[in-house]
Amino acid sequence: MKKSLFNFLCSSIFLLISALTFSQAGRLDYSFFGLSNITGQINSFANQSDGKTIIVGSFTSINGTNINRVARLNIDGSLDSTFNVGTGILGGFLLNVNQVVVQPDDKILIGGTFNTYNGNSSPNLVRLNPNGEIDNTFNIGTGFVGIWDIFATYTVNSVTKIKIKSNGQIVIAGGFSSYNGTNVKRLLVLNADGSIDNSFNADHLSSSVTNVQTSISAIELQNDSKIILHLSYRTKTSSSLALATYTEETFLKRINANGSIDTSFTKNNIIFSTGSSNGNTSINPAKIVRDIFCYTDNKILIAGNFINVYGNNYKSIARLSSNGNIDNTFSIGSGFNSDIYSIDLQIDNKIIAGGNFTTFNGNNSKGIIRLLNNGGFDSSFNSGNGITNNTSINYLKVLPNNKILVVGTFSS
Repeated sequence: MKKSLFNFLCSSIFLLISALTFSQAGRLDYSFFGLSNITGQINSFANQSDGKTIIVGSFTSINGTNINRVARLNIDGSLDSTFNVGTGILGGFLLNVNQVVVQPDDKILIGGTFNTYNGNSSPNLVRLNPNGEIDNTFNIGTGFVGIWDIFATYTVNSVTKIKIKSNGQIVIAGGFSSYNGTNVKRLLVLNADGSIDNSFNADHLSSSVTNVQTSISAIELQNDSKIILHLSYRTKTSSSLALATYTEETFLKRINANGSIDTSFTKNNIIFSTGSSNGNTSINPAKIVRDIFCYTDNKILIAGNFINVYGNNYKSIARLSSNGNIDNTFSIGSGFNSDIYSIDLQIDNKIIAGGNFTTFNGNNSKGIIRLLNNGGFDSSFNSGNGITNNTSINYLKVLPNNKILVVGTFSS
């Protein structure tokens, strides 16, 4: 049995959360012995150039040490006590940390729903120096102002996605209506010093209709700095707070580096999926894309909980040509029996996918799988019985040594 590396305890619910490194062949790497007794959840991680790993989430202690929502692991998975976060990340309604990204200079960008980092005002976004100290050269001013959630009936204020452009600029997505006094909705680009890039404007992506709520579930950058993103437009059709009804449409779009629609992408205005709810017996939210990977030739790999893509049978994963059309060289047969949450590519272009699935095209594969570049099942990747108990891999990354680091809700 594989060793459980992270324990997750939240309120009265006891779950197990593990972070594992797998060898290229899919076997557990026991040189990474990880941690135990984590109170809270890991939502995201990123590696620094020395191989150490920054983890963020809702956790508040590790191995009995109080550490609020951000920490660093050594190469062997042990807690790095030299990374000093002080009081860590605190404050804010629905307090959570959603994503961490490490820049090429090893500085650390962290986004979520919070007010402070180690006592410093940092509403929803902060950049740290490589040693964990706050980077005072990154100035977000007054930061973000939230946006009204017409379904939850409260203001949502969060950073959910962060991407680094090749020129050092930072793409931010989330639930916000302004940044440092500038009106901007859900998607913006910052300069390396934290100032807003006023040449970028993607507000046209957010509906101006008061009963329509826009959200972004996934974004990715191409080599040419164009942005692929998946958006949902959910229209509220009743005023009831308890049993809100809605219709929903989702779209996969590509925008240029300045935020304008890229008309060379043929699917911008083609509905990806639809959904609806009568607020009671029939709740059928639209299918979404949860993760995107862009190849160097600008082909686009998408993954999520969908069952078809523009009329083609692709369950949970598909690949598009650079213009948005289906790449028919990518064939997955009957596909996955459930959702994919995270994808990444190894150096040979083989695809690692993690989620809550148990089979792929008739092959048993619980939670983690490797596919060939053409979409076929890679039988040389042997994860045995896969993950067990509360089985879901929520986030994964292929490391520079081609090993795979994963986090999720599983015990072995």
